[in-house]
Amino acid sequence: MNIRLPKRYFYRDRGQNGYAYVSHNKLFIKGYVNFENLMYNLTYTLYGYRYCLYCNNELNNKTRTLDHMYPRTWGGISIPNNLIPCCKACNQKKKDMTESQFEVWNSKITPNQKDAFYQACINENAWLMDNGIFVVDDNWVSKYNVTKILKYFSFKGLKESRIKEIEEYFNLHKQYPELLIVSGNNWIFKGKYILEHAKRHKITFVTAVVLSNVIVIKDSP
Repeated sequence: MNIRLPKRYFYRDRGQNGYAYVSHNKLFIKGYVNFENLMYNLTYTLYGYRYCLYCNNELNNKTRTLDHMYPRTWGGISIPNNLIPCCKACNQKKKDMTESQFEVWNSKITPNQKDAFYQACINENAWLMDNGIFVVDDNWVSKYNVTKILKYFSFKGLKESRIKEIEEYFNLHKQYPELLIVSGNNWIFKGKYILEHAKRHKITFVTAVVLSNVIVIKDSP
């Protein structure tokens, strides 16, 4: 999939030596850049800082936040396609509903109607996750062959307790609790523990989001 990008863009991670820029509809990343901070900055660059895109109220430093339209709880990831500037009030009301569910929730009139609909949404989303289905846009995900990258990466300092949690979840749901996020040239942004589990158990294909128009500029050997 391609993430949304502005036509012109340059970003330097504060306190780090890495930077990112847009050229020919691709995002290039050089050096260390915090991935989520970069995605947040891209989102604000695309949509602005001034208005909540749910209620259209003006935003300020105290009320401004970003919402994951597909919540993290159900597999939502931090990319401009899934982030939206909004006020804290809307973010708190939305909770773990998706953007489309929240739109329907807003149309309900009585508190009882809102409560019943919210619970139905949460039950549906939880059922999908329990059955190994991420609650995100189907066009974002694909089965990714991790052998492309396992031979290049050596994971050190990983916590065995976290690996055990991953294994228990995988054994129960036949799926990982989160999505692997990979650049268009096979650089891992998120999912080291998933890769470690896949390596240990010789799992070849993992559900992932491949950001085709994001390229990490690697240092020459």
